[in-house]
Amino acid sequence: MPKARKFEYVPRYYDAEKEEREERRKKHSTSQEATLEGTKLRISQNLRDSRKARLSASSRAARRYNMLLLGIMAILGVMTFLFIQYYLPYLVKSWF
Repeated sequence: MPKARKFEYVPRYYDAEKEEREERRKKHSTSQEATLEGTKLRISQNLRDSRKARLSASSRAARRYNMLLLGIMAILGVMTFLFIQYYLPYLVKSWF
């Protein structure tokens, strides 16, 4: 009878902060040397950082807009409720 095959699986963990730290260290070590690779790394890092900044700014603007919209809808809902509570009995009497 054949034996089951065993796999040597080692789970991996991705740490984004650690990766960013290593990239910064690499950037600083290569930025001292005026090499082409250091320049490429610096440019790609700056582009990545500017993209993150734009995305966070747009998400803050969207969150602000959504909160404003929610506030306006709540105020209109309360005003509609109060209008119905106050004027509905008068409207029903005048119609019938």
